[in-house]
Amino acid sequence: MKNTNTLTRNINRLSPELYFTNADYFDEGLILSLENQVKQNQILSDRISLYQVSALKNKNTIQSLTLKTKDMKVQLYNLKNKERDKETTIEDLDHEIEEIYEILNDQIGSRDTTIEEQDKIIQEQNEVINELRRQLKKYRFADTTNTNNPTSAYPFDNEVKIQESQAKKPRKPQPVNLREVSGKKKGGQKGHVAHHNKMSTHPDILLDQWVIKAPSGAQAVKVRGKVRYYRTQEIHAEFITSVTETRYHLKKTGIQLDESVMRKYAINSVTYSSSLKAQVLYLNNKGVIALDRLCTILNELSHGALSIQPSTVACWMAEFDRKSEGYRKWILDEILKSWVVHVDETGYKINGDQAWIHVLSTESCAYFMMTKKRKDIENGPLKVLEMFENVLIHDHYKAYYDLEPCIHAECNEHILRSLKGGVDFDDVKKCQEMITLLQIALHRKHELQAQGIQQMAEEEYKAIEEKFLNIAEQTVKEYYDEHPDIETKYVPEAIKTLKRMKEYIKEHLLFLRDFSVPFDNNEAERQARICKIFKKISGQCATLETGKHKMAMLSVLQTATKQKQNTLETLENILNSGWPQSQPAVLS
Repeated sequence: MKNTNTLTRNINRLSPELYFTNADYFDEGLILSLENQVKQNQILSDRISLYQVSALKNKNTIQSLTLKTKDMKVQLYNLKNKERDKETTIEDLDHEIEEIYEILNDQIGSRDTTIEEQDKIIQEQNEVINELRRQLKKYRFADTTNTNNPTSAYPFDNEVKIQESQAKKPRKPQPVNLREVSGKKKGGQKGHVAHHNKMSTHPDILLDQWVIKAPSGAQAVKVRGKVRYYRTQEIHAEFITSVTETRYHLKKTGIQLDESVMRKYAINSVTYSSSLKAQVLYLNNKGVIALDRLCTILNELSHGALSIQPSTVACWMAEFDRKSEGYRKWILDEILKSWVVHVDETGYKINGDQAWIHVLSTESCAYFMMTKKRKDIENGPLKVLEMFENVLIHDHYKAYYDLEPCIHAECNEHILRSLKGGVDFDDVKKCQEMITLLQIALHRKHELQAQGIQQMAEEEYKAIEEKFLNIAEQTVKEYYDEHPDIETKYVPEAIKTLKRMKEYIKEHLLFLRDFSVPFDNNEAERQARICKIFKKISGQCATLETGKHKMAMLSVLQTATKQKQNTLETLENILNSGWPQSQPAVLS
């Protein structure tokens, strides 16, 4: 028995590997049980490892959640304090609002009392003013033929006049836009034909690629009805400068250089070509790019090869002015030979001082002038047009009526704007009738023109003219009946317009007498618009001389555009060789 217990203890100390090694000495069932036990121990060992890892994660999670809980407790505590403060603040605000209401009620009550007192004072003052007015009339009209007293000798009279004018002063009409909202979305409309670049017939570089499928927009090239290949083209542009060096070898039998070449290099041995000058002037005037910014752009595009200064460009403008004199003379001759000429003027600045730009325009030509005064008889359009005998369309600038030989026509677009302002701002209902009548008359003109008729019948014209006069006379009479003492400067613009139409009815309706005469002066206004763009960008010209150089440039550019010429080529041709005095063959 003692030996058996000892053996058992020794057996317990044995490892499973020893049992398996000596399996022949043990029972088979015991060995199987032992194998199962070893497997279960391994599984439990793996599970314990997983549980340890999971426990570690859970521990970390618990720690983070503990920290978050502490933070939330702090936040909750702060929120509770804020809520208490907010409730306190709300209570304080309620008290303040109640106090304000009490103050306002007191003020309203006192205000009502004050208004009653003020009404009484105003009534008393009106009685005093009326009495003073009666007394002043005795002094003012006692002897109107001989008085040495100026108007200011009666101080109360000026105050009365100011009060009366302010009381009768109507609202000043604001600029009116006659364009109506179309309701269409921005961009190309449904059915709009897209504009694509045309394929070049002589590409500079050819590339071949063998692909499974061509790009969806590629153009198919067919040979005998079968697609041979598809093609696409990519346009590349690059600003490239080149320098041409001319070496002069002195020789007794050599050629004599032209005087223009000698002058060209008199100051500097390095100069710029006429082509480059034309491009710079084109960008400055057609592209409306300010000189400083243009010089910077050219320097960067050329990678420093072009270092042009604004003063240099100004010299090129003066050069162009000289060389384009023949072209501009032809422009002016063509304008003066035209049956209809549009004129307009717009303000500009010369070194901070007021100046004026004048535009003479036809369907095929445009001529620009700059003067210091709007009415410059010697240097402006009044001098140029002094012998003009055809139709002159303008915006009722009175100075043009000094040109007696010509036939005057008024711009009716300005009339529509003024009348629309009368409807919207001055509550002059009759203005809408005049607007409708003008639109009907214009529509009728277009109908007759479509039938090949060039002049409205006399009976129809007289009927329209009579309607115009009736509306104008009735509206003006009704207004002055309601405002008998109103000063001229406070009369609404619409009423002034109707008075003007009565006086110049034939000039306003000339477009019905002669269908070649346009309804408006938009032709000249479109040309003057570019001057407004220049004004927004640069603001002014340094001198009157530089302004005249710019007018010369605009005359050529706008006329070349009207003539459907390449304006850049026109500038380059003029800079190269000027322009002959006779009519250019390319113009029509």
